[in-house]
Amino acid sequence: MRYPVAAMWLRGAPLAILLLTAPAQDEDLARLLDAGRQAIDQGSYPTAIAALEKAARLAPGSAEVHALLGKAYLRDRKAHPAAAHLEKAVEAGVADPNTLLQLGAAWWELKRTADAERMFRRVLDSGAGTLVALQQLGRLLLFEGRAAEALEPLRRAVALVPDDVDLRLDFAAALEGAGREPEALAAYREAVRKAPELPRARYGLARLLLRTGKRDAAARELEVYQRLLADQKERTRREGLARARLDEGWSLFQAGRHREAAELFASLPETVESLSGLAFARSGMGDHRGAAQALERAVALAPEREDLRSVLAEERLAEEGQK
Repeated sequence: MRYPVAAMWLRGAPLAILLLTAPAQDEDLARLLDAGRQAIDQGSYPTAIAALEKAARLAPGSAEVHALLGKAYLRDRKAHPAAAHLEKAVEAGVADPNTLLQLGAAWWELKRTADAERMFRRVLDSGAGTLVALQQLGRLLLFEGRAAEALEPLRRAVALVPDDVDLRLDFAAALEGAGREPEALAAYREAVRKAPELPRARYGLARLLLRTGKRDAAARELEVYQRLLADQKERTRREGLARARLDEGWSLFQAGRHREAAELFASLPETVESLSGLAFARSGMGDHRGAAQALERAVALAPEREDLRSVLAEERLAEEGQK
């Protein structure tokens, strides 16, 4: 049977469109995955989620997309969607220890502690991701009041990273919970020796000293703990004020008030964020030399930030063009 030319074109159209659009879709997917990874690395989790949700619509069966999306949701403290996507990734065959540990962490957040324990033990049995699996398993068992069971994984974890004070404090708490008070006291004292300015270490030692009847020693530790806690609260207050000032600077910049933004950023302590803001504001004023100088100081603080180096190169080129 012979078909009119128009009919033949219509019959072939779906395949032709598929052949033409498939490469474009692949490019879109790769771009969205790159954007999602970069946003996760920069701590911009809502941005990562937005990009990766688009990727999931393009490739709903992609294990890689679900693994990244689960990671982004978990970092954004959204355990339900994190678990849903990580489960899909694992069901699709993803078995790397990071994804499995993230799924275990999401289940723990959802109070599915038996599932979380099973996943942490699965990673341990695989021989990969041993340190994090030991930490997570030990802390989960301690959280559930199973201090005696938590001792072995926490002991092994401390042996791997003896300078990790938080981990050492978890081990001390497990010793205390298991009724091994002399060993717990020694572990708390060692934590205080390694991190004398850490409030948690002082508090743990003070609490156990009080429980064992050493009231004078406990009072001294509590006094230090209260001072450290007050200092910590003051630092948090100052950091909050600095964050508010940074936000104000970016608002001025976005409103086109570049000179005012530059003055505000310049008045703040030099951090990567304040120097980046200063650089953008000065660039907006046409002061590319000043922008480059600010970026040089930012790069010195964060030499691993390739994005800062890239912007610095652009500002140097712009500065050369002004000469």
